[in-house]
Amino acid sequence: MAFLPLVLMAAGTIIKGVQDKNAANYNADVAQGEQKVSINQANSQEGLVRRAGREALGRQAAAFGGAGVGYGGSSETSLDQSAVNQEFDALNTRYKGAITGYGYGVKAGIDRSEGNTEMVNSTLLAGSQLMKGMGANYSFAPSSAATGQTGGP
Repeated sequence: MAFLPLVLMAAGTIIKGVQDKNAANYNADVAQGEQKVSINQANSQEGLVRRAGREALGRQAAAFGGAGVGYGGSSETSLDQSAVNQEFDALNTRYKGAITGYGYGVKAGIDRSEGNTEMVNSTLLAGSQLMKGMGANYSFAPSSAATGQTGGP
């Protein structure tokens, strides 16, 4: 086998590795963008949940006042529990965004790692192709003439 086809085959293998690494890095960049978007969306949604909670708490307090039951005793307990539940809703919204963002961050890291691994593997494969092809035409073992052996036992 001629040397030029071996080099071209090895170069093609390396080029494929580079392309795979570039694709993995692009996917990682997209995942990092999604990470930022999910966190920003969760923060925005948290603000909306807090606002809706304040409005609901205000309506609840107005209903107690309008009914003339006052704001102490069971009414106070009810308002307190509503405020706590609304805070939990807001914090859960933020937490969901953080967890989703974390997942995208992990995916980005995995994509980058796979891209690096693909690049290393393609480089090793290219070297293996060259060595295998050269081994068919070239012997790295010393010839019998160079060692002084005459051939038989």
